[in-house]
Amino acid sequence: MNTENISKEDLYLKHVRKVCDFIETKYPEISVLMWDDQLRYLTSEGMLNELSNLKTTPVVWQYDTDVFDKLGPSLWNQYAKFFPKVWIASSFKGAVGENEYIVNVGHYIQNHHSWINVLENYKYLINFEAVIITGWQRYDHFSVLCELLPVALPSLIMNMKILEAKEETPLRSPKEVAEILKCQQPYALMGLSFGTPRCSYPGSEILENVYHLHQLAEDFKHLEKNSVFKGWMSSFHMYYNISNPEYIFKVASQLDHLQNEINDIEKDMSAALLDVYDVFTANEWIYTYIKPLRKQISELVNTKDRLLAKNIWPRRPFNENYPKENQS
Repeated sequence: MNTENISKEDLYLKHVRKVCDFIETKYPEISVLMWDDQLRYLTSEGMLNELSNLKTTPVVWQYDTDVFDKLGPSLWNQYAKFFPKVWIASSFKGAVGENEYIVNVGHYIQNHHSWINVLENYKYLINFEAVIITGWQRYDHFSVLCELLPVALPSLIMNMKILEAKEETPLRSPKEVAEILKCQQPYALMGLSFGTPRCSYPGSEILENVYHLHQLAEDFKHLEKNSVFKGWMSSFHMYYNISNPEYIFKVASQLDHLQNEINDIEKDMSAALLDVYDVFTANEWIYTYIKPLRKQISELVNTKDRLLAKNIWPRRPFNENYPKENQS
């Protein structure tokens, strides 16, 4: 940009022109779709007119729950002026957080209902030709995996049904999806508060284990808020290996149970992932979402065992030789 003394907008137009010329020469039967990330911020009518002459079709994406508000009338008026047709892009997974492994079905249902509202309100202004239902697997080449496809299949089918019906029927969709995916608990497809769906489609074991893992993680968070951890299993107690066994016993069985559960989940999830994915993907998911939690639980179990093994305790003060931080 500095060498050629061109703006960001000029660079964008140059790139689009180069791609379109190549496609038209090499594959004249192929239409060019163009994400509208940069396009929606262009103000030069000359640039917009040139993009229109390149016979590109913008793909307008928005994955939030209120598309109508996010994409205002000025954008649609501008696109209507320069482009004979427009594609849109909704989302069924991968748009809530870079390290989410549970699908927030409600978010994606709202996204699609909001898109239907947009289509209805602008149908006389814009020629909406097609919908791309997106589902990110990771945010870029270096980021962690987010919601896996087997976990998000219920969301995909549910939102396809919503687009197909073009009406707000959030309570009917789970039953239809449950029949397609052979799930025993339809409303569990809407979220964890309804239990587990117990499906039998290919890859459904991944969904079951993800639900199980999420519940275990919530149980662990709840246990960490227990007064025992605040008052008798602090870093101070761990360093000096002293505590009141009466209180440690109160959480001992729960910690042992969590450790057994996380070990079972890791074993079951590894098998379920390898039924669908290669070993690299399976290992990456396990190391990202299970290993850290397992390590936390194991460390607390080991601490619990050490504290309960003691039957002789020194008098206070304990902290005469408390480690000091390095001071420069």
